[in-house]
Amino acid sequence: MNIAVIGATGSTGLEFVRQALEKGHNITALVRTPARMTVQHENLHMVQGDVYNAEDVARVVAGQDAIFISLGTGANAIKTTIREDGTRIVLDVLQESGETPFLLVMSSLGVNESMKQVYLFWPVILNPLLGNAFKDHAEQEKLVRASGLPHLILRPTNLSDAPGMGSITASPPPKHAPVLPSVARADVVAYALDALENQHTAPEAIALTKAR
Repeated sequence: MNIAVIGATGSTGLEFVRQALEKGHNITALVRTPARMTVQHENLHMVQGDVYNAEDVARVVAGQDAIFISLGTGANAIKTTIREDGTRIVLDVLQESGETPFLLVMSSLGVNESMKQVYLFWPVILNPLLGNAFKDHAEQEKLVRASGLPHLILRPTNLSDAPGMGSITASPPPKHAPVLPSVARADVVAYALDALENQHTAPEAIALTKAR
């Protein structure tokens, strides 16, 4: 499968690139700084550019079967709209081209209706810490849902770099999803790739937490 990755040099983007290549997929990655791409593979094609540049985005998403979008500012809690803005540009490019790839979009547990999946006291804790990111993700999700494209919105709890367990708990709304403990990034990516390869059974949005 041909997969474009937007946000390929972040922690989750890199893990996705690594696992996707191991599974035999062809990856086209949009990278602002090529030196940050620590994965090397004959089936990895890097395009240097910026998600805010529609021409760069068009070069990456053209002819792809799927697009993995993992935008953000890492642990930085500053106010940002990079998720909304970058996703809007991707969708505008796709609308202009008429292509309809499957979208895998990294969001977060606690965004939009998934806030009802956590215990009542958690919003009091989460909103001061992650309120700006949640707002950005919320607008991003609205754009994806309104696009009419096939998609899966991934809403993991706090991500860790711990080794994957090989399993994960996936909870569609409104099923309760525990915020703690954190979930391994590797397990979230493995779930995403499995969902991509089985699109006919993929939900629209899913909370992802550590396997119980």
